Amino acid sequence: MRYPTGLSVALLLWALPAAANAASCESYVGQTVAPQTFAAVVARVAAIAAKGKGETAAQVESRKAAALASASGPLVIAKEPEAQEYFEYDAAAQKLGIVEYAFQNKYFNVKKAFSAAGYGGIASETGTDFQAVIEQAEKDVASPSAGNSSGAKQVGKLQLTSKVIYERAAPYREDDWVVHLFASAAPKPHFVGTLPMTLAEATALRPRLKLAFVVEPKAPFFVSGRLKYGATPHLEEVDSTEDFQVLVADFQCGLVLTDAGKVLGAYPTK
Repeated sequence: MRYPTGLSVALLLWALPAAANAASCESYVGQTVAPQTFAAVVARVAAIAAKGKGETAAQVESRKAAALASASGPLVIAKEPEAQEYFEYDAAAQKLGIVEYAFQNKYFNVKKAFSAAGYGGIASETGTDFQAVIEQAEKDVASPSAGNSSGAKQVGKLQLTSKVIYERAAPYREDDWVVHLFASAAPKPHFVGTLPMTLAEATALRPRLKLAFVVEPKAPFFVSGRLKYGATPHLEEVDSTEDFQVLVADFQCGLVLTDAGKVLGAYPTK
């Protein structure tokens, strides 16, 4: 099958079904889709979000909403699995279980990020938010030494980058601090679903599995900035900064697909 590229891909992805329920998620199964990268989505949303000369903040938000609404559909955004161990095979049942942590297993402090970017009161106080870290990387930009001529330790520098989809704050629960994106994932071991297959099929397929989120962007659409954490002696005196990009959107489905883009499973989110 020849995959569409460029604008045709964007139009295809914007036109996929929009209803956030189990039936609409199930409609993806068997389809071949071409998920967009987070970078491609951010470039498009950021361009829409750019403030024109003389525009007020309210006018920018209104224009962004109108531009995205005219696209008539949600976005399908690629997500690399967190680890193959979250695809668990049950030999007795001959099923491959998809654990929720394959979709999301990294931390990001939305409240601090939004506050740094001037958006207060959006994320929760406890850090329990409906969110998914799509990409996260760190790089040492300076190495700490044992000390200088005065005996003082040099402060190392760590540069973090985080690319995140954020939906909303979630209520804190003492009995389960993990926020589950998927309606089916609450009981342990937090399977979002299973795929019937033989052991030989699972062994061949696991390294090729890809993931994607189906999301519907919403105001304020895109938030970016930098967090500065400062030197922390209990963390080996590393002076950390974090550049972040956050796409604000409602989660609708999580997709499990092959490396050729065929959707094997589609699971509704909360």
